[in-house]
Amino acid sequence: MLGRIVFAWWKGSKLDCNAKQWRLFADILNDAAMFLEIMAPIYPICFTMTVCISNLAKCIVSVAGGATRAALTMHQARRNNMADVSAKDSSQETLVNLAGLLVSLLMLPLVSECHSFSLGCFFLLTALHIYANYRAVRALVIETLNEGRLWLVLKHFLQRGEVLDPTSANKVEPLWTGFWPSLSLFLGVPLHRLISSVFELQQLIEGHQEPYLLHWDQSRSKCTMFSQPWTHPPRVSLLLLWFQEHKPWTDRGLCGVCLVP
Repeated sequence: MLGRIVFAWWKGSKLDCNAKQWRLFADILNDAAMFLEIMAPIYPICFTMTVCISNLAKCIVSVAGGATRAALTMHQARRNNMADVSAKDSSQETLVNLAGLLVSLLMLPLVSECHSFSLGCFFLLTALHIYANYRAVRALVIETLNEGRLWLVLKHFLQRGEVLDPTSANKVEPLWTGFWPSLSLFLGVPLHRLISSVFELQQLIEGHQEPYLLHWDQSRSKCTMFSQPWTHPPRVSLLLLWFQEHKPWTDRGLCGVCLVP
């Protein structure tokens, strides 16, 4: 239970924008947890530790799987019929579980006394399960932009002058979590934390007319903003901040960016 709480606190905000990646991660982790449960009786000296790790993995699966299922159900409810889609998805899952139960009852007499055959069947079915889930996740076409799809669209546009359509962007989107570096963004910091010399201040304010300054530290992937205390905070475009972070063709490690207020 503690692992479930810690994982929700650690990665909860990423489950919506990267629903496909975390859905696939939950499926693979669930298979790994089942493998640990199978191996636990074979190595009794490590039984307690193996079962604890398996339960921890299942706690993470319950959070990641449940949250991403809700996000994907919302995406599939094209007619604002989320309850209908959720009910049909639950019925489909029940039917699949029933079919799996019947197949397991038929195969149980064949594999109960042969551990090697049992493991062989497990690995074969696990590989089939992961492949089927990969194909299902890859078939999803999500119209909104997350960090991975935004990077692909910008890269394709700057290289070829064309905007990727949602289908093409989703086909080439990486499906492994943690692929994209994160940007640390600090708003309204004191000026003495923004610069360390008068020369840096001159660089930032040169040709800059907005009532705020932006400092980009490429080495630490850190962007800080200073705003005048008597002005209202500007509506900074985080899209442009992200673009400056991931622009590999730029030579500037320190830049002041004039964003759309």
